[in-house]
Amino acid sequence: MGMNFFDASMSGQAGDADLAGAAIGGNIWMPVQTCFAGILLAAMPLIANLLGAGEKEKISTVVRHGMLLAVAFSVLIIVGGVIFLPPFLQGMGLAPEVYHIALWYMAGLGIGVLPFFLITPLRSLVDTLGYTKLSMKIYLLALPVNAFLNYVLIFGKLGLPRLGGIGAGVATGITFWLLLVMFAAVVTKLQPFKQYDVLGLVRSVKQLVAEYLRIGVPMGVAIFMETSIFGVVALFIAKFGTEVIAAHQAALNFSSLIYMFPMSFSLALTIVVGVEYGAKNYQGARDYTALGLELSLFIAMVYMALELVARKYIALIYTTNPHVIELVKVFIIYAIMWQGGDAIAA
Repeated sequence: MGMNFFDASMSGQAGDADLAGAAIGGNIWMPVQTCFAGILLAAMPLIANLLGAGEKEKISTVVRHGMLLAVAFSVLIIVGGVIFLPPFLQGMGLAPEVYHIALWYMAGLGIGVLPFFLITPLRSLVDTLGYTKLSMKIYLLALPVNAFLNYVLIFGKLGLPRLGGIGAGVATGITFWLLLVMFAAVVTKLQPFKQYDVLGLVRSVKQLVAEYLRIGVPMGVAIFMETSIFGVVALFIAKFGTEVIAAHQAALNFSSLIYMFPMSFSLALTIVVGVEYGAKNYQGARDYTALGLELSLFIAMVYMALELVARKYIALIYTTNPHVIELVKVFIIYAIMWQGGDAIAA
C-alpha cells in the first residue's frame, strides 16, 4: 500500500494528468489485487489451524498449493488485462493524456503481477509462524527502493527518459520482484521456515485444495466487492474532468493507506483466532476477537480526528494545484465518514 501511496503522491508532483492516470490505474489494480490476494490469504487461517491442531507436516502442502494458484491467477490477470483493459479505460471517457498514462501505468505494474501473487503464500507462512516483524522489515527495505525507482523513472533522472505516472507503475513492478527474491531467500535459508521445504514439488491433495478454495474464494469475493465500489465511483467521476479525478483519487489513495490499520488487525486476528480454533480453545478465540475490535475502533477514532485537522497538509502531499487542494479537503471529509465502519467491518 505504501508503494501505491508513493505512486500517486510522486506522480502528482509531475502533474495533474500524471496523478489522475496513475491513481486510476492504481485503483483499477486495487480490487483485482485484493480479490486474488484475498483468495491466497486463505493460507493464513489454514496454517494457523494446522499449528493449533499440531499438524505441522501439512503446512508445506498448503503453501505450495497457494503458489500454484498464484501462477494461475497471474496468467489469468495478464491475459485479461491485455484483452479488456483498453476498452474499459476508453469507456471511462478520460482525457487522452490521462488514458495513455493509466494504460501504460497498468502495463508497468504487469511486470510485477507474478511475483506479487507468489509473495502472498510465502508471507502467509512467515506471518502465521509469528514472524510478522520479519515481513515488516522486508517491506521497509523495499519501500525506499520503490521510492528511488519512482524518482528516477517519473522525473527522468540518471539519464533515463521522463516517464511521468507511467514510471511509477514500472517502478512498482520491479519492486515486487525484489520482494519475491527476499521472501524466497527467507523461507529457503532461515529456520524455522527452511524445515517446511515450501519450494518443493506440489503433491496434489484434493481435500486441501478444496479447503483452500472453500475458505479463500469467499474472502477474495468479499474484499473485491468492498474495493471495487471505489472503482465504480471512479467511472462516474471521470466525466467531471482531470482536476476532479486527481482530487478524488488523491483522497481515495490516502484513505486506502489508512485502511491498512484495520486490515492489519484483521490479519493478526486471522492468525491468533485460527490457532485458538485449531487448538479447540473457543473462549480464547472470542477474547481475541473482542480485543481486536476494541483496539481497531480506538485507533480509527484517533486517525479520523487527525485527518480532519490535517486535511490541507494531506492534499499538499499529492498536488500544488490550489483548486485540487480544496477538492481533496472536501473528499477527505467523505472518506472519514466510512472509515469508522471499516475499522469494525475489517
